[in-house]
Amino acid sequence: MKRSHMMMLLALPAAAEPVRVPGTGISLQPPAGFALAEDYPGFQSAEQQASIMVTRMPAPVAEIRKAMTKDTLATRGITLLLTESGSPGTSGPGEPVYVIGSSIGPGGSGDLKAFSEARAKQTEQIRNLENLSGREITLGGLAAYELLADAKDVKSGTAIHLYQVIAPDGDGYFIAQGLVGAAKASEMLPEFRKVTESFRKAN
Repeated sequence: MKRSHMMMLLALPAAAEPVRVPGTGISLQPPAGFALAEDYPGFQSAEQQASIMVTRMPAPVAEIRKAMTKDTLATRGITLLLTESGSPGTSGPGEPVYVIGSSIGPGGSGDLKAFSEARAKQTEQIRNLENLSGREITLGGLAAYELLADAKDVKSGTAIHLYQVIAPDGDGYFIAQGLVGAAKASEMLPEFRKVTESFRKAN
């Protein structure tokens, strides 16, 4: 079982400095106009009526997203806003989704490129991973590997672009993944990178 911090990404210009998210082990660079939220870990913009929520997930993200329906969350007084447009409902094929988290189990040691490619192939929402390319980077002071690839959405067959960064840390690793339709990849890739580059490991 993996434990993750999940963030719903809104494609907006980024602020200057990473901000520690209270109650979590990470710091992130919020988009311009966003401030720390008072009622939950994350950021909010009252003017734009938008939120970025960071939370520790008790199960793999793919499993949790299946249960994040409009009806089930309504029973808890929550309105589901996952789409890029902010309209209620689950995110459709090709709409931008960004997740950053940490592993519980070991991984990432040894050949980081090979591990990153193997980990990308485990992404449940996509199939037919191809055109893989990558580079070594530094993430929050940790050696990391950035991977880009093309794929297909499992259910719809929509062309998807995968962005992934893995940074080994001790016996585990941090992972950031962004999924977006091929048509929006050139627009969203810089946004994925901005948020990932703002990552800082908590002391």
